[in-house]
Order: sequence, then C-alpha cells, then structure tokens
Amino acid sequence: MKRACSQLFCVAALTVRSALRLRLFVCLLFLLLCILFGVPALVRGDGTALSRARILLSYTLWLSSFALGIGVLWTSCAAVAAEIEGRQMRLVAVKPVRGWTLWLGKWLGIMALAAVLLALIGVVVTARIALLLRDPALDEADRASIRNEILVVARCLEPRAEDITAELDLQVREIVDRGSLPDGIAERDIRDAVRRQVLARRAAVAPGETRVWVFDLPRGASAGGPAFLQYRMASSRGGAGRVAGTWRFGKALAATSAGLPVEHTGMQLRRMHIPEGAIGAADGVVSAAFSNEEAPRSLTAVFHGPDAIELRLPCGAFGPNMARALLVVLFLLGSLAALGLTMSTLFSFPVATFAAFGVAAMIALSRGAAADPGSGGHAHGEELSAASNALVHAGETLAGALGAAARPVARIDPLGRVAAGVRVNESDVAIALALSGLAWPGLLGAAGAWRLARREIGAA
Repeated sequence: MKRACSQLFCVAALTVRSALRLRLFVCLLFLLLCILFGVPALVRGDGTALSRARILLSYTLWLSSFALGIGVLWTSCAAVAAEIEGRQMRLVAVKPVRGWTLWLGKWLGIMALAAVLLALIGVVVTARIALLLRDPALDEADRASIRNEILVVARCLEPRAEDITAELDLQVREIVDRGSLPDGIAERDIRDAVRRQVLARRAAVAPGETRVWVFDLPRGASAGGPAFLQYRMASSRGGAGRVAGTWRFGKALAATSAGLPVEHTGMQLRRMHIPEGAIGAADGVVSAAFSNEEAPRSLTAVFHGPDAIELRLPCGAFGPNMARALLVVLFLLGSLAALGLTMSTLFSFPVATFAAFGVAAMIALSRGAAADPGSGGHAHGEELSAASNALVHAGETLAGALGAAARPVARIDPLGRVAAGVRVNESDVAIALALSGLAWPGLLGAAGAWRLARREIGAA
C-alpha cells in the first residue's frame, strides 16, 4: 500500500512537471489573465456599477472556466497518448507501475494544476469586486446595490405549487364526453395541452382581480438582510401595454397594509424590496399578493414562465458562495480530465483529442434532450436505409443518455448563480462531487486502467 501511494505521488508529480516543461501551464495562465483583465475592459454593460460587477462575475468567470476546461481536456488527451507515441512511457513501463496507479496519478496531477488555476481565477475576480467597491467614482447607492444583489447571497424560493388536478380532469372529461377528441391524438397529449392552457390562464391577472402566491420558508429563515420579490410581468399586449397594481406581503397580507403600488410597461425582470417585518412575522409561511387595478387604467397582467416569480431571502456571504461554485466547477473539470485520459489510453493523441472533444460537445448540446430521445423520430426516416436509420437512432440514444447523465450537475449552473447573487447549496456541491468528482471519473478510470494493463507500452 505504501509503495502504491508512493508511485501514485510520483506519477502525479511527473504529470505536473511535464505540463510545466511543455509551458502549457504558463500559456494557459497567460490566457486566463488576459480574460480576467481584458473582458471587463472590453464589455461595458449599461454603465452602472452593478452591471460592471455582474460582467466580472458572468462573462469573466464563464470565459475563464471555459478556457480552463479546454486546457484540461487537451492536457489529459496528451497525458498518456503523447507519452506513448514519444516513447517516454517506456521508462514507466519497466518499473513496473500498475495501470490504475498510472491513470489515477495522472488524473490527480492534472486536477492539482486545475485547482491552482481555478483558485487564481477566484482570487482575481474577488479582488476586482473589492476594488470596484472602493472606486471613489461610486456613490453609496451604487455600493449598496452591489452589496444587496451580489455580495449578500440569497436563497431563491419558488411559490407553492397549485393543485390543478380537479380542473384538469374536468376539462379533459368534457372533451372526451363531447367526442371532440381528434383522430390519432392520444388522451395523454390532450391532457398535456389542457394543462398548458390551465397554467397560462392562471398566470394572468385580469383588471380588478387579485392573485396570491404562497411561499414556504425554510426553517430558521428571518429578515437578517434585505429580502426581495423577483418577478417577470408584462401586459396582455406585450411591451406596448401598461399594468398598474399593488403588492402586499405577509402571512395574512397585513404586514404591508398600505401596499406597494407599481406601474410597469414591458416585460423586464423586476425586483421589489419586501418591507421589514413581512418575513420575520410569517411563522414559516409568507404570502405575496398582486391586486390589478380596474380597466382602463390597467391591462391584464401576465407572469411569464416557470420562474415568473420567486422570493429571495438573504442566507450568506459572497466568499463562501464563490468557493462552493468553484468547487462544483473543479469537479466538472475532473470529469473532463477523466474523459481525456481514458481516450488517450484507447487512441493516438490526434484521435483521442478528436474523440474527447466530440463527446464533450455532444454532452453540452444534449443536456436539454428529452428523457426518451428516440421517441421523436424523423420526418425523413422513410427515405433512409435501414442501416442509416439504425445509426441515427443509436446516435440519438447516445446523445440522450449523455444529456440525461449530465443534467443533474448541469442544472446547478454555479457561475450563473454567483453572478446573480444566488446561493450554491452544499447539496449541490455534494451532487457534483458524487457524480462529476467520483462516479464518472471512477467509471472512466476503470476503463482506462483496464486498457493500460493490457497495452504493450514497452513495445510502443
């Protein structure tokens, strides 16, 4: 065991030294610094301090992480294949070193380099946010907006789901009893269409009507900082119409008895500060009610999409949230490194690079694929041969499987949450660790170690 650990450490150290000797680390570091300092200088946003901070956290973090991912995938593809082709691997083969020790050592070495560069990204971005807050050109309102919307991390709560089963069953039954079910259309498809209609109807608040959303608060939630209601609302005429109404908050909608009047035109994302006391007195539940004014002063208000309204409660600070987000990114990089390493044990360096980047692109493009990717079919399916149809079906199935496997981690969106001031939960980090940091590298590592154990490295 001690010998295996020593060999593992030596392989990891040799991997790091090889990357430094090839100047890949230096080139990648230079590229990351260009992104970290160049993007904020080129992208100005709308000119506000909050926009500058969000550019630092969105464009800069995303581009630098993307560049780091490409560097990790490229390095891992060369880690084994290039050394075998250059015959440096013969020195390792005569030790002897087991296949799993070689694969795991190289993976740990690449992950060490990625962790150092990722930590550098986090330090530079955090330092630039701190310098932005000290900019003498900013007034106190600008600083407060950055603190409240980015540096004070919020937990986003969706409203309690409404039970539409009874209304849905009634409408579907009426369609079936009338015999108006179109030929070739299954009742399940009709039910899905009716569900969309019911949800769209409930998303609208007509003039003179009131809509109430109920939020279940997590245990221990309190008004420990500014709480916000974030919503996306437009009129029934889209951007040309005007909506006027009043918001009220609290357990019994009495915490803000005077109400908070609003007038909107367009469909931008809006945020409203919830008065103090509306959350603390909620006793585990808080309600938000919008009362639309009478016509013709106001049109029908429409709350768009599944994220049309959410409650944002303060629950932490920026630094720990950034650390959790970068951990999720590091685990994702671990999967990329495992993919490249395993491809490099199977193929030559050019083929391994092509295959690894192809699989990574397929995963990125298929994350939104349906759970049953082959159910849709093709309109041109009859024109293809049986072999072509089988190949297309196999490709769709593979893309759907890859997308389904990546979806639990992809939905976390750690960098997007940091830029929006939304909390990256410990459970999200645990999911990323279990899947991207352990499960997927473990499966790929087993395949790579098996291949290395049967490959004649010394004769290469």
